[in-house]
Amino acid sequence: MTHSARTWGRLFAVGAAFIGLLTVGSASGLAAGGGIPPQHFSDTIVTDGGGFDCGPYGGDFDQSWHIVEQLSRVTTFDASGNPIGALTHVGWAETDTRSDTGATLDVHGAWTVKIDYVADTVSVSGAYRIGTSRSLGLLIQDAGGLVFTPDGVSISGPHEVFKDPDGSFCRALAALGS
Repeated sequence: MTHSARTWGRLFAVGAAFIGLLTVGSASGLAAGGGIPPQHFSDTIVTDGGGFDCGPYGGDFDQSWHIVEQLSRVTTFDASGNPIGALTHVGWAETDTRSDTGATLDVHGAWTVKIDYVADTVSVSGAYRIGTSRSLGLLIQDAGGLVFTPDGVSISGPHEVFKDPDGSFCRALAALGS
């Protein structure tokens, strides 16, 4: 299954932010020298996305989004100033809109990302995407855990958005009717 570049961009915006924070965290830790205290970081990111064609997923409309993402991160260091771990809490609020009717889908999420630099693992747990409609209730559910290691990904829980990002959102918006 292929996904639009915009969708992958939306899904992995958090990943890019984490990579950027890793660089900032490492440089700041080394610059401080010696017994490095934990570094704290927080930010709010607002994204107004273009959209993509929902035709391949049964909808004769385009989809667009508005996202507000809140990040709070603590990075810990060893005595040499090398990062050994990071814990990030992410809050997510998103509104997806159908181009033809203006119908909207509210999506929210809250999850924790734990990076273990020593073990070379990233663990993610929480409710990534919960999409609801006033009239239809729950339309998107992506929750549980993901563990990324050099050997691959371990998945637990329902992860429809992780497995089929474009289709998940298009089917949910299609359910809202015309």
